Amino acid sequence: MDIHQLECFKTVVEEGSILRASIKLNISQPPLSRMMSQLEEELKTTLFLRGKSITLTNTGKLLYERACSILDLKNNTLKEISTLEMKNEITLNIGIVSSSTNLLYNHTIPHFHTNYPKVRFNIQEANTYQLIELLNQKLIDLAIVRTPFDATNFIVEYFHKEPMIAISKEQFGDSKINLKNLDGKPLIIYRRFKELLIQLFKQAQLEFNTIAEVDDAKTAILLASTGLGITLVPQSAYRTFEHLNLNVAEITKKELETCLGVIQRKGDKLNATYTAFIESIGKEK
Repeated sequence: MDIHQLECFKTVVEEGSILRASIKLNISQPPLSRMMSQLEEELKTTLFLRGKSITLTNTGKLLYERACSILDLKNNTLKEISTLEMKNEITLNIGIVSSSTNLLYNHTIPHFHTNYPKVRFNIQEANTYQLIELLNQKLIDLAIVRTPFDATNFIVEYFHKEPMIAISKEQFGDSKINLKNLDGKPLIIYRRFKELLIQLFKQAQLEFNTIAEVDDAKTAILLASTGLGITLVPQSAYRTFEHLNLNVAEITKKELETCLGVIQRKGDKLNATYTAFIESIGKEK
C-alpha cells in the first residue's frame, strides 16, 4: 500500500464510483479497478460493495479516514518543508472551533499579522473532539477548543468562563432567563451539548423540544436568524454575528458555562512564532 493507492482510493470514495474517479484522475477505468482489487487483496478485506454507486464496508470506512489523515500529513509536510526553505517565512498550523471565530478573525490574526507580516496561516475549523484528533495526529500544532475535554495529554491555557445564551428573532422579555423559559420551545442546539441539555431539562421536569441539531455555532445562529427556533450557544460565539440584531438572553445555569482554551501537545518544542501567537491570543481573551 502506497501513497498513490491511497490517493486513488480516496478519490473513488469521494466520487462514488470507479468510473467517475478514473475521469477525475485522468486514468482509464480498468487499471483503476485492478488497483482497488489489488488493494483489497493486500489488506485481505473487502473495502466496498460495488454497484451503481459504491458502498463502503466498515474496513473501507476505516481506511478512508486513515487515508485522509495520511494524505493531509503528506501535504502539510510538503508545505512545512517549503516553508523552511523560505527561511524567514513560517506557516502556523492551527485549529479552531467555530465558536471562537470572533476571537481570531476580529482581533488576534489581523493584529498578529501586522507584527509578523511573513507569517502564513493554515487554519482548520472543526469541533473540539476532531481538533484534538488532528492535534494527536500532528496535522496541526495548536488548537483553540471549548470545554469540556480531556486535557491529560496537552498543555492548556484557559480563557475566562462564559455562559450559554439563547438567541432568537423573538424577544425574551429579560436579559437573563432560566431553563423554564425554554420549556417546550423549538430549540436549535449545538450537538456536543445535547446530552447535558437533555439531562438538565429532565431534572427540571421540562420539555426538551429540539427542532435542529448542528455541529457548528455559526450554522446554529444563522438558523435562528431565519426564525426557525431558539439557538443555544456559548456567549462569545455570537459576537461575530451581532450585526444580525437578534434578541439575546443569558441562561442562568452554571452547568452550561464553558470556556475556550488554547492547547498544544505535551513535549513539543514549538517555533518561537507559535509562542508569540499564543501570547497574542492571551491579550485578547
